[in-house]
Amino acid sequence: MKSIKSKIPRNIERFKEIKVLLICLMILSLNSNVLLSQETNFGTVLMYHKFGESSFPSTSIQIDTFRNHLSFLKEKKFNVLPLSELVDFLENSKNLPEKAVFITIDDGYRSFYNNAFPLLKEFNFPFTIFISTDNVSSDKSSSFMSWDMLSEIKDHKGVIHNHTSDHSNLNKLSNNEIIYKIKKANKSIQKNLNFNSDIFSYPYGESNLENEKIVKSLGFRIAFSQHSSHIYRGENIMRLPRFSFNEEFGKLDRFKMILESKALAVYDVIPKDTIINSSFIGMGFSTNHKLNSINCFHSNSVKLETFRIPPNRLEIRFLEPIKKGRNRINCTSRNNKNELLWFGKLLIN
Repeated sequence: MKSIKSKIPRNIERFKEIKVLLICLMILSLNSNVLLSQETNFGTVLMYHKFGESSFPSTSIQIDTFRNHLSFLKEKKFNVLPLSELVDFLENSKNLPEKAVFITIDDGYRSFYNNAFPLLKEFNFPFTIFISTDNVSSDKSSSFMSWDMLSEIKDHKGVIHNHTSDHSNLNKLSNNEIIYKIKKANKSIQKNLNFNSDIFSYPYGESNLENEKIVKSLGFRIAFSQHSSHIYRGENIMRLPRFSFNEEFGKLDRFKMILESKALAVYDVIPKDTIINSSFIGMGFSTNHKLNSINCFHSNSVKLETFRIPPNRLEIRFLEPIKKGRNRINCTSRNNKNELLWFGKLLIN
């Protein structure tokens, strides 16, 4: 009996060790699932403005190039989805299918109706247009679409959403002006299209924490900026990124590179706001990807220095004054499959 009793404490201790080990393995498994979700479950939003207007190369894309984009999406079996599924992904934890893509068009130019709309109908792809309602016009000489055109689009897998009434930069408006211009646009969309818009696009892609709160308070579920990055859970849903395409940055090689890349999932991004001043010296974020494989670049070629702080923190310092206006920081890496990973942030000075 004595020998049996002496073994009991050892057995209990052994059981405790096994229990702790199992708990640790469960935690690691859960964490792995979270990381896997961040790496593989994401969406890519594409953004266009004008189509076939060669006089405006910074905002227009050639029609043949746009057709090539759509052909690539179809041939490579991308899942082109309506934005409502992105909302479900971000709000309700509904997973997106692999290779999920969303097509958006800002401003409502008539060249979309004449040149791009027929192609989207041909490929049977859903899409979203963000309109500034004061610009909507039935005048044949107008550069913008009419309500009749928008109504026709609405009947062919197109959804119309809010881009303010007059395309004013929200960062330059008072809170009351922001509320007025957004509400005015929603009333026009409701009146003319019998539709209540709950997705927003910031004019010029510019916002800050304060006006993002206003947009959310007005009932919008998600809102879009114009910086390059994929979308995954945990982001600021009132400042979602999109990949923008024009004549210079719309070539098929770049399009393929973007669509074949994946999300570089980050967290604890500093600064949280987009607005900075000329004395601003850098930014930082944490990630579960290998720090040594991450490289960051400034859109205006401002020289950067990167500090990698184990285990998961990366800090970026600007070695020269940041440019006035929009500054885009893009960071890329490679995963174990040598696939490109991409994260982007917009800073406005």
